[in-house]
Amino acid sequence: SRQANRITQKIQEHFHVKPDFPWKESSRNQSYGVFRHVPSQKWFALIMDIKKGQLDKDKNNEPIDVINLKIQPDQGTALHQITGIYPAYHMNHKNWISVALDESLADEKIMALLHTSYELTK
Repeated sequence: SRQANRITQKIQEHFHVKPDFPWKESSRNQSYGVFRHVPSQKWFALIMDIKKGQLDKDKNNEPIDVINLKIQPDQGTALHQITGIYPAYHMNHKNWISVALDESLADEKIMALLHTSYELTK
């Protein structure tokens, strides 16, 4: 999506890292990009495309780009009330969120969440 591309560019500019693709051999997950701290290699963000129904818990097969970000566990409930923020897909729901990259949240808000994730994963 356009927003996924913009956020990827902003991550590269602000954090000076490019995504790596640990599942490039897997045809299903080959486009999933992980952003890591240097040199610890700890993840602070993961951009992937999934089916919208995996977020909404329905049968919607429409593809959507999302970014998974680490959060303070006590902020999860409040964040899940914001349109475009979901319990993390395929990660611990208490410590991570999935943010839809479908323009439902402004880039600035996503970048603020990214900064938090970056700091929490140092």
